[in-house]
Amino acid sequence: MILKLDAISKSYKDKEALRDFSATLKEGVYGLLGQNGAGKTTLINVITGILNPDEGKVFFNDVDVKKMGVDFVSKIGYLPQFPQFYKNFEALEFLRYICAIKDVPEKTGEKRIKELLEMVNLSDVADKKIGTFSGGMRQRLGIAQAMVNDPEILILDEPTAGLDPKERIRFRNLISKFSKDRIVLLATHIVSDVEYIANEVILLQKGILIKQDKPMSLIDEMRGKVWEVKVDTANNQEFLDKFSISNIVFNEGHYSIRVVSEQKPVEGASSISPNLEDVFLHYCETGDGK
Repeated sequence: MILKLDAISKSYKDKEALRDFSATLKEGVYGLLGQNGAGKTTLINVITGILNPDEGKVFFNDVDVKKMGVDFVSKIGYLPQFPQFYKNFEALEFLRYICAIKDVPEKTGEKRIKELLEMVNLSDVADKKIGTFSGGMRQRLGIAQAMVNDPEILILDEPTAGLDPKERIRFRNLISKFSKDRIVLLATHIVSDVEYIANEVILLQKGILIKQDKPMSLIDEMRGKVWEVKVDTANNQEFLDKFSISNIVFNEGHYSIRVVSEQKPVEGASSISPNLEDVFLHYCETGDGK
């Protein structure tokens, strides 16, 4: 199973959303990381056929998806950034409705719905109206609706935005469960969402592919570029203005500041182990990786 994006470009009037984006995805979880406005949603809309690219093509198993038509669409499960639900529908009723839209046979659909409600931990509220659900419950229902047709490609656009830490962890665990034998593309600007579950990370900045690699490989490239500096309160703002900062901790009258820098920022700075947050800051915020 191979999803290939070949030289995709897309502009809106005078704004370039994607520029010559090429990537190859196989079975596994791909974290699509970028700041808000980096082009993540545009890329997703091109893959799903919501938007046509100005240039480039999308291929699935070496076939142009435009030629596949609805056959390709039927292979996709999609959870948009702002999923819309009929609040007066019960969860079970809503999933049956989605099965009908996706042309899932009734017998197959009923079995699939039961399995999915159990997997997303909503079986006990299947007969409750969606309007009474919390944000986390609605997101779990959203991933269930994306999975009713047992898709080969699962696309999730900022799925944990607005969720509390506990719900984010629960959602990441769900994504891991659903990743077997399918391509999962998880678009987010929350690095922790992909750090532990992504097979590969795709870094997107201003519509341009900056990096695509395994998380540990990206982290290894940052060794010698992350520093800890202890700063007193008087010099704190000066330091924030001068360097790229990934974390600040106040302890015993001074700040311990985590600095991302190609060079040792100041005398006394200690080199420390990098993480994916540092990678994201280095490539997607400072632009040093361009």
